[in-house]
Amino acid sequence: MLKVSYYIDVRKRAQELGCNIPTSIALLPRNFEISASKEELIHESTTPTVRVLWRQNGITETPLEQPEEKFPFVYVIKSKPTLGDNRAECYLKLSNRMV
Repeated sequence: MLKVSYYIDVRKRAQELGCNIPTSIALLPRNFEISASKEELIHESTTPTVRVLWRQNGITETPLEQPEEKFPFVYVIKSKPTLGDNRAECYLKLSNRMV
């Protein structure tokens, strides 16, 4: 089943944040819609893998970041639930890892 939903104007938001304006497919950081600045943007941990797969399959991406800047990644490490909490997760932000 296909579900269509509305999203913000990506080009306008990218311009507001001072990012590259996408001209093709782009990976949006997890907080793209709500980030106060470009410095707050965070990619998912799967971003490098998706980018490699796209390149291997001839898909051209327009990264939001400039070549010399890299947004940090967030890694979600799921742990065993603690007593009374079945949603225990640990978030780890690694800064400026190259893709």
